[in-house]
Amino acid sequence: MTAAIVIPVKPFDQAKARLAPVLTPEEREMLSRAFFRHVLTLATDRALDADVIVVSRCEQALGMAREAGAQAMVEQGQGQNEALEQAMELANGPVLLLSSDLPFLAMQDIAVMLTLGATTDLGIATDRAKTGTNALFLARSGMIRTRFGPDSRALHQAEAEKAGLRWTLIERPGLAFDVDRPEDLPFLHNES
Repeated sequence: MTAAIVIPVKPFDQAKARLAPVLTPEEREMLSRAFFRHVLTLATDRALDADVIVVSRCEQALGMAREAGAQAMVEQGQGQNEALEQAMELANGPVLLLSSDLPFLAMQDIAVMLTLGATTDLGIATDRAKTGTNALFLARSGMIRTRFGPDSRALHQAEAEKAGLRWTLIERPGLAFDVDRPEDLPFLHNES
Protein backbone atom coordinates (compact mmCIF):
# COMPACT_ATOMS: atom_id res chain seq x y z
CA MET A 1 0.00 0.00 0.00
CA THR A 2 1.40 3.40 -0.97
CA ALA A 3 2.19 5.71 1.91
CA ALA A 4 1.09 9.33 1.98
CA ILE A 5 3.32 12.19 3.06
CA VAL A 6 1.31 15.16 4.31
CA ILE A 7 3.04 18.54 4.55
CA PRO A 8 1.12 21.40 6.18
CA VAL A 9 2.36 24.85 5.14
CA LYS A 10 1.62 28.12 6.87
CA PRO A 11 1.38 31.10 4.47
CA PHE A 12 4.96 32.23 3.89
CA ASP A 13 4.21 35.81 4.91
CA GLN A 14 2.86 34.60 8.28
CA ALA A 15 5.52 32.00 9.07
CA LYS A 16 8.42 32.29 11.48
CA ALA A 17 6.84 35.08 13.55
CA ARG A 18 9.07 34.20 16.52
CA LEU A 19 12.05 35.28 14.39
CA ALA A 20 10.65 38.83 14.05
CA PRO A 21 13.12 40.31 16.56
CA VAL A 22 16.06 39.40 14.29
CA LEU A 23 14.69 39.00 10.73
CA THR A 24 12.65 41.29 8.50
CA PRO A 25 9.27 40.09 7.20
CA GLU A 26 10.88 39.55 3.79
CA GLU A 27 13.71 37.47 5.29
CA ARG A 28 11.25 35.33 7.27
CA GLU A 29 9.14 34.78 4.15
CA MET A 30 12.20 33.85 2.08
CA LEU A 31 13.43 31.44 4.77
CA SER A 32 10.04 29.77 5.08
CA ARG A 33 9.74 29.36 1.31
CA ALA A 34 13.27 27.90 1.04
CA PHE A 35 12.66 25.40 3.85
CA PHE A 36 9.40 24.25 2.26
CA ARG A 37 11.01 23.92 -1.17
CA HIS A 38 13.71 21.70 0.38
CA VAL A 39 11.22 19.43 2.18
CA LEU A 40 8.93 19.25 -0.88
CA THR A 41 11.81 18.34 -3.21
CA LEU A 42 12.81 15.43 -0.98
CA ALA A 43 9.25 14.23 -0.33
CA THR A 44 8.35 14.15 -4.03
CA ASP A 45 11.44 12.21 -5.06
CA ARG A 46 10.32 9.13 -6.97
CA ALA A 47 12.64 6.90 -4.95
CA LEU A 48 10.27 7.25 -1.99
CA ASP A 49 7.22 6.04 -3.94
CA ALA A 50 4.83 8.03 -1.77
CA ASP A 51 1.80 10.18 -2.50
CA VAL A 52 2.51 13.72 -1.32
CA ILE A 53 -0.28 16.00 -0.12
CA VAL A 54 0.42 19.65 0.66
CA VAL A 55 -2.28 21.38 2.68
CA SER A 56 -2.20 25.16 2.99
CA ARG A 57 -4.03 28.46 2.62
CA CYS A 58 -0.96 29.80 0.78
CA GLU A 59 -1.52 29.90 -2.98
CA GLN A 60 2.22 30.09 -3.62
CA ALA A 61 2.86 26.92 -1.59
CA LEU A 62 0.00 25.13 -3.35
CA GLY A 63 1.42 26.18 -6.72
CA MET A 64 4.85 24.87 -5.76
CA ALA A 65 3.21 21.60 -4.70
CA ARG A 66 1.44 21.20 -8.05
CA GLU A 67 4.65 21.95 -9.96
CA ALA A 68 6.44 19.25 -7.95
CA GLY A 69 3.74 16.67 -8.70
CA ALA A 70 2.15 16.73 -5.26
CA GLN A 71 -1.54 17.02 -4.53
CA ALA A 72 -2.42 20.55 -3.42
CA MET A 73 -5.25 20.88 -0.90
CA VAL A 74 -6.69 24.20 0.20
CA GLU A 75 -6.80 24.28 4.00
CA GLN A 76 -10.39 24.57 5.24
CA GLY A 77 -10.05 24.60 9.02
CA GLN A 78 -8.14 26.65 11.53
CA GLY A 79 -4.67 25.56 12.54
CA GLN A 80 -2.24 22.81 11.81
CA ASN A 81 -4.11 19.94 13.47
CA GLU A 82 -7.33 20.60 11.55
CA ALA A 83 -5.34 20.92 8.31
CA LEU A 84 -3.67 17.58 8.95
CA GLU A 85 -6.95 15.86 9.78
CA GLN A 86 -8.40 17.24 6.54
CA ALA A 87 -5.49 15.95 4.45
CA MET A 88 -5.40 12.55 6.17
CA GLU A 89 -8.92 11.87 4.90
CA LEU A 90 -7.28 11.26 1.50
CA ALA A 91 -4.82 8.69 2.86
CA ASN A 92 -5.97 5.08 3.12
CA GLY A 93 -2.73 3.55 4.34
CA PRO A 94 0.38 4.62 6.19
CA VAL A 95 0.83 8.36 6.53
CA LEU A 96 3.78 10.56 7.44
CA LEU A 97 2.98 14.03 8.72
CA LEU A 98 6.05 16.11 7.96
CA SER A 99 6.92 19.65 9.03
CA SER A 100 7.68 22.05 6.21
CA ASP A 101 10.58 23.76 7.96
CA LEU A 102 13.34 21.18 8.29
CA PRO A 103 16.44 22.66 6.60
CA PHE A 104 18.70 19.65 7.27
CA LEU A 105 16.16 16.97 6.37
CA ALA A 106 17.67 14.21 4.22
CA MET A 107 16.08 11.57 2.02
CA GLN A 108 17.20 8.90 4.50
CA ASP A 109 15.26 10.64 7.30
CA ILE A 110 12.04 10.33 5.32
CA ALA A 111 12.83 6.75 4.27
CA VAL A 112 13.40 5.73 7.90
CA MET A 113 10.05 7.21 8.92
CA LEU A 114 8.21 5.50 6.07
CA THR A 115 9.56 2.06 7.03
CA LEU A 116 8.34 2.25 10.64
CA GLY A 117 5.10 0.43 9.85
CA ALA A 118 6.93 -2.89 9.94
CA THR A 119 7.75 -2.48 13.63
CA THR A 120 5.40 0.06 15.18
CA ASP A 121 2.03 1.75 14.87
CA LEU A 122 3.26 5.26 15.53
CA GLY A 123 6.62 7.00 15.13
CA ILE A 124 7.24 10.35 16.79
CA ALA A 125 10.21 12.31 15.45
CA THR A 126 11.04 14.78 18.16
CA ASP A 127 12.65 18.20 17.94
CA ARG A 128 16.02 19.03 19.51
CA ALA A 129 14.40 19.97 22.82
CA LYS A 130 12.58 16.61 22.83
CA THR A 131 9.28 18.35 23.59
CA GLY A 132 7.89 18.93 20.09
CA THR A 133 7.03 16.73 17.11
CA ASN A 134 8.57 17.51 13.71
CA ALA A 135 7.28 14.38 11.97
CA LEU A 136 4.66 11.81 12.92
CA PHE A 137 4.26 8.41 11.26
CA LEU A 138 0.96 6.55 11.55
CA ALA A 139 0.69 2.99 10.24
CA ARG A 140 -2.90 3.87 9.31
CA SER A 141 -4.40 7.28 8.80
CA GLY A 142 -6.49 8.53 11.71
CA MET A 143 -5.10 6.16 14.37
CA ILE A 144 -4.84 9.03 16.83
CA ARG A 145 -5.90 12.63 17.04
CA THR A 146 -2.98 14.87 16.08
CA ARG A 147 -1.78 17.15 18.84
CA PHE A 148 0.80 19.45 17.22
CA GLY A 149 1.64 22.50 19.30
CA PRO A 150 3.36 22.97 22.68
CA ASP A 151 4.54 19.69 24.25
CA SER A 152 3.28 17.71 21.26
CA ARG A 153 5.73 14.85 21.77
CA ALA A 154 4.23 13.97 25.14
CA LEU A 155 0.69 14.53 23.83
CA HIS A 156 1.24 12.22 20.84
CA GLN A 157 2.78 9.62 23.15
CA ALA A 158 -0.24 9.84 25.48
CA GLU A 159 -2.64 9.51 22.52
CA ALA A 160 -0.79 6.36 21.39
CA GLU A 161 -0.84 4.83 24.85
CA LYS A 162 -4.53 5.66 25.32
CA ALA A 163 -5.28 3.88 22.03
CA GLY A 164 -3.10 0.88 22.97
CA LEU A 165 -0.72 1.48 20.07
CA ARG A 166 2.92 0.52 19.77
CA TRP A 167 4.97 3.69 19.41
CA THR A 168 8.60 4.65 19.07
CA LEU A 169 10.53 7.86 19.50
CA ILE A 170 12.74 8.84 16.55
CA GLU A 171 15.74 11.08 17.13
CA ARG A 172 17.50 12.05 13.89
CA PRO A 173 19.31 15.37 13.37
CA GLY A 174 17.60 16.03 10.03
CA LEU A 175 14.19 15.59 11.61
CA ALA A 176 15.03 17.31 14.90
CA PHE A 177 16.37 20.62 13.64
CA ASP A 178 13.84 23.29 12.85
CA VAL A 179 14.30 27.05 12.99
CA ASP A 180 11.74 28.58 15.32
CA ARG A 181 13.70 30.90 17.61
CA PRO A 182 16.43 33.48 17.09
CA GLU A 183 18.93 31.25 18.90
CA ASP A 184 18.41 28.60 16.17
CA LEU A 185 19.81 30.86 13.44
CA PRO A 186 23.53 30.46 14.27
CA PHE A 187 23.14 26.68 13.91
CA LEU A 188 21.62 27.20 10.49
CA HIS A 189 24.52 29.40 9.45
CA ASN A 190 27.16 27.00 10.83
CA GLU A 191 25.69 23.96 9.06
CA SER A 192 25.21 25.54 5.64
